[in-house]
Amino acid sequence: MDADLCFVIDCTGKEKKCAKANLLQENLFACNCVDYDDIPQFEVLDFTENINEFKDFLGKLTATGGGDDCEDVIGGLEKCVGLKWSSKTKVLFHIADAPPHNRMYHDGAGDNHPDDTKRDHTVVLRALQKKRNLRYYIGKLNDSVNKMIRVFKKTGYEMNLIVEEHEMPDVKNLFESVVRSVTDAINAIRVSKNRALIFMFFFLGVLFTTTLITKKMARRKKTDVGLLRGKRKRQSFKAFVGIDFGTDGTGVAYSFPEGKVYTSQKWPGRMLAEVKNKTNLLLDKDGNFVAFGQEATDRYTSSVDSSLEFYERFKMALYNNVPDEIDDGKYDDDTKEQDLEPYLTAANGKKRKTLDVLKQVFTFLREYVMNILKSTTLVERIEDVQWVITVPAIWSNTAKNSMREAAHRAGLISDSISDHLLIAFEPECGSVVARRYCHGLKKGDKYILLDLGGGTADIACHRVLDEKSVSQIYAPSGGPWGSTYIDDAFWGLLCEIFGREIMEEFKTKYSNEHVQLIENFKQAKHSYNPTSPDTPKIKTHKVSLEDIGKKVKEHKLKDKSGIFGFDKMVATLTLGHEGWKFLMDKVIDPLIKHISDLLAKPELRGCEAMLCVGGLSTSSYVTQRLRDVFVTDCKVIKTITKPEQPILAVMEGAALFGMTPSLIAEYVMMHTYGLKCARFWANSDGEEGKLWSEEDGRYIFEDGFEIFARKNTKLNVHDPPIVQYFQPLNRGATEIVIEIYCSDEENPKRCTDETLCARVSFQLPSDWWEGGDAEDKEIPIAFYFNRAEIQVKVELENYSDKERCMKIKWLKGV
Repeated sequence: MDADLCFVIDCTGKEKKCAKANLLQENLFACNCVDYDDIPQFEVLDFTENINEFKDFLGKLTATGGGDDCEDVIGGLEKCVGLKWSSKTKVLFHIADAPPHNRMYHDGAGDNHPDDTKRDHTVVLRALQKKRNLRYYIGKLNDSVNKMIRVFKKTGYEMNLIVEEHEMPDVKNLFESVVRSVTDAINAIRVSKNRALIFMFFFLGVLFTTTLITKKMARRKKTDVGLLRGKRKRQSFKAFVGIDFGTDGTGVAYSFPEGKVYTSQKWPGRMLAEVKNKTNLLLDKDGNFVAFGQEATDRYTSSVDSSLEFYERFKMALYNNVPDEIDDGKYDDDTKEQDLEPYLTAANGKKRKTLDVLKQVFTFLREYVMNILKSTTLVERIEDVQWVITVPAIWSNTAKNSMREAAHRAGLISDSISDHLLIAFEPECGSVVARRYCHGLKKGDKYILLDLGGGTADIACHRVLDEKSVSQIYAPSGGPWGSTYIDDAFWGLLCEIFGREIMEEFKTKYSNEHVQLIENFKQAKHSYNPTSPDTPKIKTHKVSLEDIGKKVKEHKLKDKSGIFGFDKMVATLTLGHEGWKFLMDKVIDPLIKHISDLLAKPELRGCEAMLCVGGLSTSSYVTQRLRDVFVTDCKVIKTITKPEQPILAVMEGAALFGMTPSLIAEYVMMHTYGLKCARFWANSDGEEGKLWSEEDGRYIFEDGFEIFARKNTKLNVHDPPIVQYFQPLNRGATEIVIEIYCSDEENPKRCTDETLCARVSFQLPSDWWEGGDAEDKEIPIAFYFNRAEIQVKVELENYSDKERCMKIKWLKGV
């Protein structure tokens, strides 16, 4: 097929030979340089299929000018408009290492024309958009063009011109980026006949062509144009509520448009339960709500009703097999993502569906929060509240979707309200608050954020963009290294000392006392200080461990004798310093290894600080271990700091995140996502999926992986969605179903059953097929990948609720 490929490259500088032109010449590409004061400003080599003529032209190019940091980029684009674009596929590739003149395109670059009005990017981009089927790719060589890219993307989005960014740390990555861009462009249209692919190159005045042969095709009709005209719609909410739904504790923060965040609430319960409540739930035998939080613990431990269902740490249903893997040292934190288990088990052994349990929790939180908001007289309806629920970084899309489904069943959110619920990563929200307490951070600095919670330790790696926003350096990560695993290690220690059979009998026969024992251990755990001569004691309350059986065996931990003690007179367990360190190192050691691996990555070189939030970050022993390893010994970071109340950081950040989602301005993709497409077969594809096409007269490959979002690439929160136009295969169809594929590879070639990760469905209106030609009926679908949660939206013209979210059914843990 025919394809026009036009290159725009700045080659100003003091070098006699243009370095980029030299490299491009070696790869059959070229470049030139321009600015207002450079003569000649543009040079053109017309279309040619003569490779030698093409090379000779490149060899004669020299670098000139370069009096400031900005160049006449828009002037070069104007030259592109005047080219004889003729092919069905049109690609404009801009190798960008300098912004245009005018402050609106840069943040303080050297500019001899800072108030320039000679060029208008909107005029030239609109002219390019009129070329039809043209894609504008920007290969970014440095950060000086960040603002230009944002401006161009926004304008392109508003006028239905595809403007996409390709990060190129080195111009040597050019060939790979160009091939990827042309491939994406060819895949975006239907090809029915074999034709030559014509590449046309233009470098700010350099125009030439060469001919290559390639074949690509897509079986469904589609084209990429803008979906939602203008900016992404935002609902006007009167309040923003952040819910930190933790393994051990649940907290709520709320804010109003003026910006102040409120976190102090008093929860019901005998024991002090301010700010964060226990993530415990009590139901009756029929599954009806009884109590939540500390009140649930109090009522359960004081009740003699064995039919009551007490659920604690039920968020840990995500990690049913993790503790053994930790003990075996086999946990692969780079690849594991966790799904919700379908059923949860209460303390009395009763099983209930996970979504039913979560629904009860969100119903309680809905009523609790709405009572608070209504008391302010600022909010009356739940429709005026935006909810932000935080989740661990290692949660799968399936698990995140389960939280959304439970919130919907609880009446927390409505499908008819756009962005009524946002799902946000816990470390991202913690970062929003914690960075305020590290006053030395400036633009461009990197830091690592540790959210050390109850179930997981989540890590975010950020670079400061400005006073308010940050960019992800590396995709959020983490593992099962939260404080509750220390509780599990304590229980394992008791089983090792007294015998598992006896301890399980104690847990079953005296379930109330078992719950109280673990609660006492948690309190002692948070008060442990490695520098104190005394260690915390753990009360066993009503039932002595020795009273549950007569077969208590004598035991000493191997090589750990003396760390454990038991005083049956006062029913108190004691652990020495070695004992406490033995238990806590179970989670600290793998955490330190994971952090070390992250800091060794090239993207994190020069990391300035480590910020800590979450309940476990209040532990003086944890802080000591981190400081010893990363500040004192390795000296890989300069400082470790945390907020005044680190346990509040995630919920407070969630409320702020609702008001300003752009606080996390750029996201790094964890996976590669795309759709299945048919394309022409290549030898590297193998025999499977190879089919003969009578129409095209050659073999096609029916399982091609068409990439929408690539692993490890950055997406800006303001980026427009990926838009595809779909046609139903059968006239009269009432439902649209689209399959999404996911891969851990950056450049997957083939869609398989293993990479199928989700199905997206949408019910068509009953009168959608009426009127018009069925072959002309298309449905624009928008895919949003630039947040913690993937969203898919559909827009139907001439319908009052034309913009609607599509329901995603995730098939596996990705």
